[in-house]
Amino acid sequence: MSETPTTADPVRQERKTRKTKTSTISILFSVFVFILFVVLTHGFMTALPIYKEAILAEFHKTQTYMSFMEKTKKPEPVIVAPVIPPPDPEITIVKDYIKLRNTKMPSEVSQIIAEIAVKNAKEHNIATPLIVGVMEVESTFNPSALADIPKKPGEYARGLMQIYQAEEIDIDKEQAFDIKYNVSTGCRIINKKLEITNGDLSQALSNYSGNRGGYTQDVMLAVGRFTLYKWEVEHPQLPPKEKIEIKDKVEVSMLVKGAYKYGQE
Repeated sequence: MSETPTTADPVRQERKTRKTKTSTISILFSVFVFILFVVLTHGFMTALPIYKEAILAEFHKTQTYMSFMEKTKKPEPVIVAPVIPPPDPEITIVKDYIKLRNTKMPSEVSQIIAEIAVKNAKEHNIATPLIVGVMEVESTFNPSALADIPKKPGEYARGLMQIYQAEEIDIDKEQAFDIKYNVSTGCRIINKKLEITNGDLSQALSNYSGNRGGYTQDVMLAVGRFTLYKWEVEHPQLPPKEKIEIKDKVEVSMLVKGAYKYGQE
């Protein structure tokens, strides 16, 4: 009795065919991937020495360039902070004394006056206490002071040191109230008077004031006041009781005798 084919045989056969095709494709793909891997690996291994040489060449170029730049670059400028000299202690003493004797004086102005007074003392070889004493008596440290009474007809003394037109020195009236000009001119006049009187400070001061009675004594007292103040400031370490005892023993007349040469030796 012969077997009759069933309807399931074609379906089974088709599935078997598909499976075979899939296996073949997988094998072919694997072979392709393997061949591709071999080719790429061979190419990479072949090109590696070339790439290595190129990379090393670039590295050497970079090193050479950096070495060149290190040798040729300019050194960075060294920034040195400006050295600010400490303030002159004598200027500070003069400034504080001016504020003590003229309480209305602005600190900025007293600082300027003090600096100019100390500077001119050195330039004109006149003791700072003498310049301070003349300024105190003449104007109470007022740069804008103008005399009420003329030194001579039409000639009014002006400024800190009350300068006026004298036979020895020509005065620029337009600059007479300028602090620098006034103090410098006043010092020049004092030196001229000392020259005329052969160094007689008392007579020179009298001539400076136009022979005003008691002027020399007033200036000497002012010089003594400042000198004692300066001495006190310069000896802060002394106990107050000892300061008083020493000051009581010091005669102002002994201090002012050498006022012109004070501090200049």
